[in-house]
Amino acid sequence: MRGRRNIQIPSSEKNFKRLARASMFILCAILSYAAFAKQPSAAVGPAAGDLLQFLDGSALHGQITAMNTNTGVVLQDSDATQPIAFQPVHVDFVRFATAQALPTSAEAGNCNFKFFNGDEVFGVLNSLNDQQLELTAWFGSVLKIPRAAVQSITFLSRGYRVVYEGPTDLDGWTVSGVQGGPSNWSYRDGAFIGASGTLGRKFDLTNSCTVEFDMTTKANYQNLMLSLFTDTVDRLDFGNDGYIFTFSQESAQLRRAQRGLAPVDMGNAILPNPDKKERLHITIHVNREDSTITLMADNKVAKRWKDNSGFTGKGGGILFENIGGSEPVRITNMRISSWFGRFEPDTNPLVQTNADSILFANRDRAVGKIEAFNNGAVKLVTGTNHLDIPMQRVRQITFTPGPNSHEQRGPWEVRAYFLRGGMISFRLGNWDKNSVSGQSGVFGPLSFRTQTVRQMEFNLDKQRAKALAALPDEFGAVADE
Repeated sequence: MRGRRNIQIPSSEKNFKRLARASMFILCAILSYAAFAKQPSAAVGPAAGDLLQFLDGSALHGQITAMNTNTGVVLQDSDATQPIAFQPVHVDFVRFATAQALPTSAEAGNCNFKFFNGDEVFGVLNSLNDQQLELTAWFGSVLKIPRAAVQSITFLSRGYRVVYEGPTDLDGWTVSGVQGGPSNWSYRDGAFIGASGTLGRKFDLTNSCTVEFDMTTKANYQNLMLSLFTDTVDRLDFGNDGYIFTFSQESAQLRRAQRGLAPVDMGNAILPNPDKKERLHITIHVNREDSTITLMADNKVAKRWKDNSGFTGKGGGILFENIGGSEPVRITNMRISSWFGRFEPDTNPLVQTNADSILFANRDRAVGKIEAFNNGAVKLVTGTNHLDIPMQRVRQITFTPGPNSHEQRGPWEVRAYFLRGGMISFRLGNWDKNSVSGQSGVFGPLSFRTQTVRQMEFNLDKQRAKALAALPDEFGAVADE
């Protein structure tokens, strides 16, 4: 037929030669790759750099070089010849590889302020009336805030400080394997992940403390052990003076360890997890003066133990060990705080009523109208009574919510999370290697050092779905160098 090409089928000898040449080429490629893989520069390790994650769960690593409404979110990837700019419409968050901790001691801020929009700030309360609150925030600015925006003010204990928040890396932690074998504990993208071995670190836990973290595991039997107040951080030692928890998805066991004695079982607690979620937020309040330990799961009290033999914790460290075998455990959102005296963070959910309320140090509560704060006292009107309550007696102030003024927030409305310093939402103006600036509906114009931000969250009102259809321009345009 016209236009038809004649195709010669090679002989079996030619086929053999071609196959031999192809096999030799593949063999050489494999040997070259094996030789290259032995080089230190090619070693496979945890992904480094900042993490850019999208709403559908996909993610990229690299270095964030800029964020603003003109260029988008700009990522420099080592495999790309130029920086890539992403539009924020599908961005979930940016987690930065490094961040500098902010001071949260009593000198830097003796109050924790929470707002109805979800923000949280440490600072000092300067003044309060029925229209306005004034505070000095940890970043040094004096802020005047509409009273209607404030949800609660918690007065922190004398000596309150955040000892640790993370994880951000493995620096300072001791990682050990099981019976001399390789350890499976590692750090990646804001999480400690381990299937065996121990992970420990010494802290200055000489006072009362709160330890909280997110635990993610598929194991429905006890598999994660946590040793508190230990002085041995390279192995789990029942001969230490301290307390040892063993966790599963459904329950927790507490044992008292004391040098020279057998561990004492203090009993089990059923974790409030009716849906059998793989991820639980664990909170442990340890009140040294009262010898009490309170365990919470997803902000609900599981059990409160009283050590009638007296507080036994003498060390200052904590240690994790996963004994679940093939089921790894993921530890995220860890915060350790320390405080003096009998103060203890409230173990009850925040009570929101149609009136203002005051929670006292003895856990009593008064309801009424808060008129002002001055001269070291809170003025509360309850019925026909006008009370001046000294601040030493006040533990928390909760305000009645005002009219719902929430407006739909766009993709450039972000929330910045600060290492040991709370979180603030605002419309992002500009981000570069030196400073972050923007406009907050609560705080007004904002500016702070870039190094203090550990994570930036986008699309605050958008549902985090398992799958999200990508638009054609999801990855934006290639930015000019």
